[in-house]
Amino acid sequence: MHCPYCGQEHSDSARFCPVTGQTLSGSKPLCPRCGEIIEPGAAVCPNCREILRTADTQPPQAIPPVSSETETTRIGISRDDLGTTRKAPLLELPDRPAVAATIYGTIPAGAAPVAQALCPNCGSRLPVGSQACPVCHRSLVAPTIAAPLPAAVPPPAAKSKPKWLAILLIGLAGCIVVGVCGIGGWFAAMQLAGSGVTLPELAFLLTKTPTASPTSTPTPTLTSTITLPPTTTPSSTPTLTATLTPTHTPTVTLTPTVTRTPTVTRTPTATNVPVAIAPCISYYDRTNTALKLACQSGDDWTVQTVDNDGDVGQYTSLVFDTLGNLHISYYDQGNDGLRYAYFDGSQWRISKIFVGGSSGKFTSLALDSQNRPAISYYDSAQGAIAYSYASGGDWFTGIVDNVGYAYSAKEDFTSSLVFDRQDNPLISYFDNDNGDLKLARRVGGNWQIETIDASNRVGIQNSLALDASGNPAVSYFDESGGSLKYAHWTGGAWAVEVVDKTQEVGEYTSLVFDKQGFPHISYFDEDGDNLKYAHWNGSRWVVNYVDTGKTVGVYTSIALDEAGHPYISYYDLTNGNLRLANWTGTAWNIFTPDRSGDVGLFTSIAFLMQY
Repeated sequence: MHCPYCGQEHSDSARFCPVTGQTLSGSKPLCPRCGEIIEPGAAVCPNCREILRTADTQPPQAIPPVSSETETTRIGISRDDLGTTRKAPLLELPDRPAVAATIYGTIPAGAAPVAQALCPNCGSRLPVGSQACPVCHRSLVAPTIAAPLPAAVPPPAAKSKPKWLAILLIGLAGCIVVGVCGIGGWFAAMQLAGSGVTLPELAFLLTKTPTASPTSTPTPTLTSTITLPPTTTPSSTPTLTATLTPTHTPTVTLTPTVTRTPTVTRTPTATNVPVAIAPCISYYDRTNTALKLACQSGDDWTVQTVDNDGDVGQYTSLVFDTLGNLHISYYDQGNDGLRYAYFDGSQWRISKIFVGGSSGKFTSLALDSQNRPAISYYDSAQGAIAYSYASGGDWFTGIVDNVGYAYSAKEDFTSSLVFDRQDNPLISYFDNDNGDLKLARRVGGNWQIETIDASNRVGIQNSLALDASGNPAVSYFDESGGSLKYAHWTGGAWAVEVVDKTQEVGEYTSLVFDKQGFPHISYFDEDGDNLKYAHWNGSRWVVNYVDTGKTVGVYTSIALDEAGHPYISYYDLTNGNLRLANWTGTAWNIFTPDRSGDVGLFTSIAFLMQY
């Protein structure tokens, strides 16, 4: 029997072509599309109108197996044995221009002619509607495809010998296809005629959607270039007008003497507004010459030693970062230097910023928006207010302003540091040479200095904070007038007013703003040796006595809880204890978080905030 599919002779009893897998029906072949019996030599299937290869043309060839030498066309959809549609390793099929890469599946009756389906596993031709490949016997199930299948390329008509009229038409068409008329067009016509291209094929080429002309736009040369940053040494030059000295020292890790850490359970909130959870206080233990920390948890206080390496812990300043970690700056009296402690969630890490430099008294610590620490303090060796900040593991230091040297035992060189909304540091401080209260603002690497109050020895002790609009305000002691003063930047000038004037009041002042933008101030009444508190209620200053025990209220520090109630830490000089006073809304509660020796000097209070 002569096979109409592969062109070879098979046994008369064969039911299937062993090459293509097509069904044989004796002497009469079957349509490869619909399976209907067709007459030998028929050009078109009488049932589905499939264009058939007749005996006078070349018989279909078996699809060769894919090899590394075979050019391939990638089909980006495949199907696993379970019939689940997926993006799969791209199916490799032989590149046969005359056969469209049609995804296998059933073809509805009456549909336009399409190219023969192919097995996605072995590449063999498939009878329409096949559930399994007749060659590799793999299961075939039509996949679900979200996008419609692409239209099949129409097959060319049977080729015929070119005629001179065809050559003429092809020559004219060559002018269009090749883009060159005259001799070039006729040469193209002869080439097309010699290759056996027929008029229908030429018409198909002319109606095909043209691609971009390669002569109009040259093919660009693509390069894959990766630009790497140059290898440089990190600059140690800060953006200060004064010369900065990097002081990179090893970090010393100290284990707290108390295993309980100041970790407080946080309650989730629905807003991004930070919520005050629990207060912590840093302070100096004069009995043990150590830096200590007390944190409230419910009705209890957890006390631990942060640093006891020498005589350390005076002039403390405490802040929490946005991750809930503690930062403390303080003075190392034993080495006459500046230290910084950071609690990373499991242990304290101590940095010695200066050793033996006669620097580090009257520290004030603040964090920028990236939680990077900076410290203002008094440099007694140079008689100046200094500023140090951390960057890339190093500390950089510069002089802010020369303010002179101490002439008395009073705390004459208090400075207070904050960052504004643009991450510019602001420092309030006392200029001892001129007796003025000043403010330094660093913008673009330069310190801009202005005088807030020049009414003779004002600002010896001061505290800086920003109001709800980001404007600076300072509470401070007026030594010449013996009063507590408050200065507020209005946007164009400093407004200065007296808050309390009863003999000698206003030392050890601390300032904070509530959510309404009203200021709250804690301070010491030296005339009565009492702790006092003043706040603005929207129309006037309200002054209260907080603790009237004998000689209480020095080294005050104030913070507000979530309800806006003040918490004030201070030193009980009479008993040598650390004390805390908080307003409940109706009365003041007094606590003693630590009474183990002479403790509670140089307090600094801050609330753990949940963001």
